[in-house]
Amino acid sequence: MNHDPLDALVEFYCLRPEARDNLLAVHVEDGAGCCRGCDSQVRPRPPWPRTLRMAGDLAARQPERRMAHPDRPVSPRSRPPAT
Repeated sequence: MNHDPLDALVEFYCLRPEARDNLLAVHVEDGAGCCRGCDSQVRPRPPWPRTLRMAGDLAARQPERRMAHPDRPVSPRSRPPAT
């Protein structure tokens, strides 16, 4: 069985829109080709976009995405709030 780790991140952010929106607000390009959200005092910022940002962008384009594995039970804590 081959599972793409990016799919798991996209699924995570689809189920957590507040976390996704925060990620998209923080992890932006800093004008020099680096990720502003991945700041460190001991090393330079990594290049942008990062995998996390790509997962957030994909999740934002798929707000109604269901779990990649519908036969797998979902923890109540991982479900989005009822509207």
